[in-house]
Amino acid sequence: MTVERLQRGVSIGLVAFALAMLAYPAVRLFWDFEIDYNEGWNAVHQARAIAGQPLYGSASPLFFNNYPPLSFYLIGGLGSVLGDSVRTGRLVSLLSLLVVGACCYGVIRASGARRAHGLVALATCLGLFALRAPDYVAMNDPQLLAQAFLCVGLLVYVRHRQSPGIAASVPLWFALGLLTKHNVLLVPLLVSAHVLLSASPRVRLWYSCSAVGLVFAVVITLYCVHGSAFFHALAAPRVYDLRRALPLTVDFLVSVWLPMGPVLLGLIAAHTLSLARWVSAYLALSVLLGAALSGGAGVDVNVFFDAFIAMALGAGLIAQWLSTPERAPRLALAFALVANAGVLAATPSQLARLTPSGLAALDQTERRFQADVAYLQ
Repeated sequence: MTVERLQRGVSIGLVAFALAMLAYPAVRLFWDFEIDYNEGWNAVHQARAIAGQPLYGSASPLFFNNYPPLSFYLIGGLGSVLGDSVRTGRLVSLLSLLVVGACCYGVIRASGARRAHGLVALATCLGLFALRAPDYVAMNDPQLLAQAFLCVGLLVYVRHRQSPGIAASVPLWFALGLLTKHNVLLVPLLVSAHVLLSASPRVRLWYSCSAVGLVFAVVITLYCVHGSAFFHALAAPRVYDLRRALPLTVDFLVSVWLPMGPVLLGLIAAHTLSLARWVSAYLALSVLLGAALSGGAGVDVNVFFDAFIAMALGAGLIAQWLSTPERAPRLALAFALVANAGVLAATPSQLARLTPSGLAALDQTERRFQADVAYLQ
């Protein structure tokens, strides 16, 4: 068997393991209990959005909303058609993660890599989310939907950055992401910096005009629909505690040291690749930004989702770089396996949750949740 075929087989196997890790969250979305308290909070705002009730400026200090409104209308509208906004939000979240993974594959392929290297990026992306953020997979929460919008914009830019007209559509995807969740600033900022520093004058002009026009359109639309209450909510001070930021950041770094260490070293070595320096900056800044945000009240591992995506992109690029004949194609196989070692080790226990006893545990959790709801009613 040639090394190329072996690489293809290993990459397909890694994708299969990553999808197996997603099987339990995909099944869990049909049970009637809250995965996280965010689900009920989002469901309330989704119902209010569809009912035409105000989303901002509540008279109660205990009912505060500082999320952008797009996900409430999207999930609420789909939920009204499908009959359940919580399960609809879970399904959208799962599909959004698949879109993020597919975009990682597409970005690596657009950089000139072979299919096997794109599959390494896809597998690493899905595996990291399934292993390190299992509660966010198929949960009624807008974070993954926002990341999906941004990743589509990134893919469009990487594929068509020489086309002024198509590059002008990239800010629209970024606007959709930021209207879904407000803490996903990094990809828009890095792509905009790349446009300003590296793009042709025509691309720079079209992109800038599109971005500025969208900013004005979005601000005017938000003001017309929600008034000044939205802007007051978005600018309201947050509770912040450095004592919380440190343990959350350390926990994240400890949990991902195996893929992150090799990816960082590989990106430094592969700096000649067209995307390597951009991905290196993306990874470094995503960790720093996540660490800065992790002291905020209510945040979780979701502040490091950009780091997951950056590691996946880095894994695909390094697999591409190592696979050239003058380097070590067989080492590319070892790297892909090491980067996904956690997923390979965790898959059997994750699949065990789909056994009859594991499904019975879901039934039991659902019964306890329904009993709690009945007691509160």
